Amino acid sequence: METTLFKRLPSGNSDFRDIITQNYAYVDKTRFIKELENESNRNHFLPEIKYEWLFEIKYCMTNATNAEITAKRNKELTQLTEYFHAYRVKDRPNLKAVLLLFIGKDKFEITKL
Repeated sequence: METTLFKRLPSGNSDFRDIITQNYAYVDKTRFIKELENESNRNHFLPEIKYEWLFEIKYCMTNATNAEITAKRNKELTQLTEYFHAYRVKDRPNLKAVLLLFIGKDKFEITKL
């Protein structure tokens, strides 16, 4: 299992200056513009789906201690693992499972099984 902390998402904010100065997550995809322009198949908004995703989304209060966050993460990962190996989904080779744990409104963790 791997756990990663991420920057805040700029939900509802499209002002580039705000996104950069307020340390929001930003991904520059400028290099893909030429590829999209040259694409002969204009159906790039419906890409081929490589994987199915099973998400477990949970929330911890901003003032939660590290011990509380760890306990919440472990509990939810156990539940997600049990469901992931359940009879209804165990034979789906392209299924990926992820825990998305929000910590207050400014942080989140993604843990992929």
